[in-house]
Amino acid sequence: MGEQQKVALVTGAKKGSGRGVAEQLAELGMTVLVGGRTRGARREAAAAISGHAITLDATLAAGVRRAARQIKDRFGRLDVLVNHAASLTLTSDPDEPFAALLPSAAYGPSKTACAR
Repeated sequence: MGEQQKVALVTGAKKGSGRGVAEQLAELGMTVLVGGRTRGARREAAAAISGHAITLDATLAAGVRRAARQIKDRFGRLDVLVNHAASLTLTSDPDEPFAALLPSAAYGPSKTACAR
């Protein structure tokens, strides 16, 4: 019996380097799950790599738990987690972008890494 295909979740894989990580994991033969808040964007990114879109707001513990249950029910396990979720919009206030970034960049990884 052959080795089972690994399952990887990449948060923030809609564009940029997160998308690149998801593409590379898919090229390695993994089943790649694209987690994100924006339905159309996560579906488009998942379709581009023959992956699967997962609804995930890494800033909400309940949303992370819901995604974890969905992954377990559908795929049975998660082998690789890449926390790359973050969003940044530049404004004239130099402190504002970082405050907006904190929920997904700082809190998201701890929530997704600890989800069951």
